[in-house]
Amino acid sequence: MRRIAAVVVLLSLGATWVMARGMGQQEEPTSPVAINATGRDSVEFLPVTGVTLFTSGVGYFQHDGYVDGSAEVTLSFDVDDINDLLKSLVLQDFDGGHVEAVTYPSQDPLSRILESFSLNVADNPTVAQILSRARGEQVVINARRTVTGIIAGIESQTEIEDGVAVQVQLLNIITTAGIEQVSLRDIDSIRFADEGLQGELASALGVIADHRQQDKRLITIRFTGEGRRRVRIGYIREVPVWKSSYRIVLGQDDDAQLQ
Repeated sequence: MRRIAAVVVLLSLGATWVMARGMGQQEEPTSPVAINATGRDSVEFLPVTGVTLFTSGVGYFQHDGYVDGSAEVTLSFDVDDINDLLKSLVLQDFDGGHVEAVTYPSQDPLSRILESFSLNVADNPTVAQILSRARGEQVVINARRTVTGIIAGIESQTEIEDGVAVQVQLLNIITTAGIEQVSLRDIDSIRFADEGLQGELASALGVIADHRQQDKRLITIRFTGEGRRRVRIGYIREVPVWKSSYRIVLGQDDDAQLQ
């Protein structure tokens, strides 16, 4: 019993941290996340393979997995964890690749962020308003026929339908044949010829979607390289204070079990 008591004391004094390792010691995680990278392919997460919890109230989390070529990995965190995470972020590409960039949403108000885009969609604009703001841009219009040209502007005309005056909005577009008019009611789809502008519009809408979750933020990590490679992401975040406790279970045959 004296030996058991001594073990309990030593364990209590020495338990400054508790280590919970899953498959972090293995060369390859059992369930690696393979990223089929063709430019900007991404996954939502890499599996957690190791967790180290400290009595100071923080924990170190480790993710391991595989990427193929250049790929982006996205992780979701609470807003309160972002500061500690960015200061402690550890990124490794073990097989010849490198970390190209780490991006995360701005903390500025949503309206200010949206105003920085080429096409401001902060005020929930109509199609006519978006096209008016994009004057001078080349677009591909799919309506009753496909029309490609440069946006000149939007105008309204009054038409009589079944004896009733109706305001119809027309898109004026400059084509190789001259100025053509397309009714907005007849348009099935609109695509900007400038891929950068098309991408900015999608990004602006993505910012709006991200801000719906005020308590969450996405961190995107881009790995660049060739072939299938092992990567690792590690970071520190706040966790409830972890304290170890022990007890001795006495058996009927004078044996004891330390738990």
